[in-house]
Amino acid sequence: MKHITLYIIFALLSFRSNAQTMESSYVKYLMTTNCDADRIWNSVYKPTRFIVWDSCYTATVKITDALYEADGDYTMWGLPTDSTTVQLLRSKYDDVWNEIWLKMEIIYGRKPTQLSAKPNYNKGYRNKLVLPKVGQTVSVTGYLVLDRQHWYIEVHPVTKITIIQ
Repeated sequence: MKHITLYIIFALLSFRSNAQTMESSYVKYLMTTNCDADRIWNSVYKPTRFIVWDSCYTATVKITDALYEADGDYTMWGLPTDSTTVQLLRSKYDDVWNEIWLKMEIIYGRKPTQLSAKPNYNKGYRNKLVLPKVGQTVSVTGYLVLDRQHWYIEVHPVTKITIIQ
C-alpha cells in the first residue's frame, strides 16, 4: 500500500512540476486566434485557475462519459481521435494512465445549483450548443487550457460543437 501511495504522489508531483515545461513546449505549436470565445470566457467560473494555451483549439473526440456539474457546466470526457490532440495528451498522461482522455466543458448546460457559480451565470451568457450523448463522435472547439486546480488539460469552455457520428 505504501508503494502505491508513493507512486501516486510521485506521478502527481511529476505532472505538476512539468506544467510549465508543457506550457512552453506546446504554446509555439498552437495558433491563437479568436473563435468568438471572449464573450463566453467572461462567464467561466473561476477563470484564474486556468493557463490558456489556445483560445481557438479544435479536437475530434468520441464521448465516453458526460454529466452535469453543480456549477451548471456539462462536462464530457472522451477519447481523442485526431493526431494533434492524441500527441498533446499522450506526452503528459501516458506515464500516469494507460488511456488518454480529453476533458471538455460546455458552460451552463443548465442553471447552476452551486451558490458560488451563480454570479457568473447571472452575467447573461446562455448556452445554445447541442449537448452530445455518450458514444457520439464530435468536433469541439474552444479554449485549450491547463486547469491548475485539478491538473487536467481541457477544452473549457467549448464554444462550438459539431456532431460527426
